[in-house]
Amino acid sequence: VTGFNPGADGEVYDLVLSPDGSTLYAGGNFANIAGVSRSRVAALSSTDGTALSFNPNVNSTVKTLAISPDAATLYIGGAFATVSGTSRANLAAVSTSGSGALVSSFSPNPNEEVASVVVSPDGLSLYVAGVYDQIGGQSRAYLSRVDSATGVVQTDFSPSPSAAVQGIAISRDGSRLYTTGGFTTIGGSSRSYF
Repeated sequence: VTGFNPGADGEVYDLVLSPDGSTLYAGGNFANIAGVSRSRVAALSSTDGTALSFNPNVNSTVKTLAISPDAATLYIGGAFATVSGTSRANLAAVSTSGSGALVSSFSPNPNEEVASVVVSPDGLSLYVAGVYDQIGGQSRAYLSRVDSATGVVQTDFSPSPSAAVQGIAISRDGSRLYTTGGFTTIGGSSRSYF
């Protein structure tokens, strides 16, 4: 599409489109995109790539994005320490309206990088993959599920992969979670990397 050329001054690692298709969210390691200052995450018009007012200002690398089914919340994962000047380790939720205000109730603070996030189809849970071994104040290595509103760990989900999980995808009905990474066992069974 010749009219779409937002241009960023650093790598873009992930994109997610709003459910209505009007807004494209970008996350990465950039400081400017579409000719304006946007630190690591931005919202763009999906038609012409112009930057919208959304500007949560993440202080370091964003690796993964996911949007809630109602399009009200954007989840941001990566290797960062602050969002909008507030302490948030590696995982945060922001409002998609206006400038992208931090959702203060959501604060799971995994202790290492988050590589991938996906929201359950009902919007109630967020699956979080990465290289961490603590999240929400609990021991959970590499893959966990948290409440999408509060970030509290949902303890009935504990697949315990043997190594870091890098990618996740969920089935439309929410009954299956697909995973990739460096593991050789997951859920108590032998599974090599997938």
